[in-house]
Amino acid sequence: MGTIFRKLYEDHVLGTIDDEQFRMLSQVYIEEQNKLKADILEFNNSISELKSQTANTSKFTSIAKKYTDITELTSRDTTHICVENRS
Repeated sequence: MGTIFRKLYEDHVLGTIDDEQFRMLSQVYIEEQNKLKADILEFNNSISELKSQTANTSKFTSIAKKYTDITELTSRDTTHICVENRS
């Protein structure tokens, strides 16, 4: 986008576009650039959230795998599982 703005500036300096067109196009450029920055921030936040969810899912899966072959579960075992996996 910097290249586009430089070209716009050159066109203004050379007189290809007048002051009003330059101001209007500059404003459009700035608004679009701000929107893109906001979109990037939003996408990065989404990526962070998804990474966190993936880590939590992986942790749950690894904990669940420990207990898939249990044939009998006592109250002592249940308490131990709950205390062991707190966090």
